[in-house]
Amino acid sequence: MKHIKFTSIIFIIILYNKSTYYTTKESDIMKKLFTLFTISIIAVLFSTAAFAHPPKSVSLSWDSKSEVLTVKAEHKVNSTTQHYVISVAVTQDGNQLAQKRYTSQTSADSFSDNIHLKGLKSGSKISVSLTCNIMGTAQTDYIIP
Repeated sequence: MKHIKFTSIIFIIILYNKSTYYTTKESDIMKKLFTLFTISIIAVLFSTAAFAHPPKSVSLSWDSKSEVLTVKAEHKVNSTTQHYVISVAVTQDGNQLAQKRYTSQTSADSFSDNIHLKGLKSGSKISVSLTCNIMGTAQTDYIIP
C-alpha cells in the first residue's frame, strides 16, 4: 500500500507539471484528468480506512475444568482472508500468558477461539486484546470466576 501511495504521488506531480507544457485546450484537458485522477486516488486511499474497523462487543467465558478461555467478538468482514482478527493476546499484571496469531477469520460475522490457560485461580484479573489486521484493537478485562 505504501508503494501505491508513493507512486500515485509521483504520478500526480508529473501529470501536473506536464500540463504546463501544453496548449490552452490541451492544458485544460490535462488539468481535468489531473483533478479526476487526484480525486480517484484520494477515494481509494480513504475507502480502505472506511471499511476497516476493530473488533467490538468482546465477550469472554471461562471453563475452570478444562482451563479454557473462550473469546468471542463481533467483527463483520467482507473477506475472511483479507480482513480478520490477526492476533489475540492474554496478559495478567503486564505478563503475557498467551498470544495466538491468525491468517484468516472463520466467520464473516464474528471471531471466536478457545485459549488454554493453565493455573489461573478464581479472582485472577486478565486482560485480552484482539487486533484487526487492517486497523484497530479491542481490549477488555476479565476476572476469572
